[in-house]
Amino acid sequence: MRTPNKLEEWALSTKNSDNNETFREELENFTEKSCLETSSIGDLSTCSSCCLSKNSKIQSLELQMERLTIKIERTNLSLEKSILERETINFKHENEIRNLKQNFQKLNEENNKLKVENDKKDEKINSLEEEIKMITQKISYDNENKVEIKQNSHELIKENNIQLLKIENGERINFLEEEIKKTTDLFDKKIGDLIEFNNLINNVVSLSNCMVFVIIKNKWSELDSVSKCDTVKNCININGFVNIINDENIGLINCLEGKRGSNKTDVFYAEISFKKIQNYSNYSLYYFECLYEGELNNYGKYISIGLENCRTKEWIEFYAECAEEDKLSTPTWKNGDIFGCGLVYPPTFINEFPYVFFTKNGKYIRRVPLVNSNSDLYNPFISVQCCSVKTNFGDDLENKPFKYDISKHLIIKYIY
Repeated sequence: MRTPNKLEEWALSTKNSDNNETFREELENFTEKSCLETSSIGDLSTCSSCCLSKNSKIQSLELQMERLTIKIERTNLSLEKSILERETINFKHENEIRNLKQNFQKLNEENNKLKVENDKKDEKINSLEEEIKMITQKISYDNENKVEIKQNSHELIKENNIQLLKIENGERINFLEEEIKKTTDLFDKKIGDLIEFNNLINNVVSLSNCMVFVIIKNKWSELDSVSKCDTVKNCININGFVNIINDENIGLINCLEGKRGSNKTDVFYAEISFKKIQNYSNYSLYYFECLYEGELNNYGKYISIGLENCRTKEWIEFYAECAEEDKLSTPTWKNGDIFGCGLVYPPTFINEFPYVFFTKNGKYIRRVPLVNSNSDLYNPFISVQCCSVKTNFGDDLENKPFKYDISKHLIIKYIY
C-alpha cells in the first residue's frame, strides 16, 4: 500500500501517465481505509477531517495530471505544425523542379525538330541545284550568251535563297540555344537554393511568433590597418590602436603614454554576412552582441555597431562616445556596457520590409525599418577607438547566452 506522498510522486511521473484510473482507485481505497480506521477509534470529527483532506489531495493531483496532459497535447500540436510547414515548402520546390524539367525537355524536342527540318531543306536545296545544273546545260546548247546570263541569274538566286535560309535557321537555333541556357541556369539556381535552404534549416533555433534565430559561427576581419604596429610591436606614428586578438575578441594597444600621438579608429567586418533565406515561411532573426571595456581618461573613446548594406555599401549603425553621465548631448557608454545589433527578415511571401534593431545591456533601445535600403545581404561591423571588445555571435547560446533575451523579441511589421 502506497503512502499519500508516494502516490503523489507516482502521479507526476511521465512513465505512469497511462495509469490514471488505477491511480484514482488506489487513492479512493486508501481514503476509505483511512476513514474506517479513524472511525474505529471513535473520533467521528477527526475521521471527517481526514476524508476531506484526502479528497482535496486527490483533486489537486487530478488537476496536475490534467495540466500535464494539456501541455503534452500542445507540444504535439506544435511539432505537427512544424513538420507540416516543412513538407509544404519541400512540395513547392519539387513542383518547381518538375516544371523546369518538363520545359527543358520541350525545348530539346523543339531543337531536334528544327534540326530535322533543316536537314530536309538542305536535301531540297541540293536537289534544286542539280535541277538548275541540268537546265543550264540544256540551254547552253541553244544560246551561249543566254545560257551565261541565265546561269548567272540562277546562281545569284540560288545563293540568295541559301543565304536567307541559313540566316533564318541560324537565328532560330541561336534563340533556342539561349532559351535552353536560361532554363538550365534557372534549374541549377533552384537546385542550389534548395540545397542552401536545407542546410540552413539545420542551423536555426525556433523562437516565438513564428520566428527562428539563424546560428552562424562568425569571426572578425580588419578593414583598415593603417595604424597597426608591425610584427615586433613597434608603434607607427606613436599611435594607440585596436587589434584582433582572436575570432571574437579585439584588444587595445596603447602607445600614447608619455608620447605625442593620436588614437586611431579601426573598422572590423564579420567574415560571414547576414543573408535572407529564400522561399521561407518564418521570420528570420540574426543578432550579435559586443561587450566594450575601457577606462575613462582624457583620450577619446568611440564605438559604433551596425550593419552594412552589401549592395549599396550604406551603414545602419548605432554609435556612442565615452563620457561622464551628466553629458547627455550624445549617447554615452561606460566600461562593461553590452551593445547588440539584430536584423529581422519577414517570410518570403509577405509584403513587409526587414528592419534592424539595437539593444543596450539587454534592453531594447531603437529600431530602423529598411524601407529605402532593402537588401538580401547585410554585413555586421563595429568601429572602435581606444577600447577593447568581446563579441558573442550566438553560435553557443547554451554556454554563452545573449544579454538580450531574443526569445521574447516582438515582431514589428512594416507593410508595403
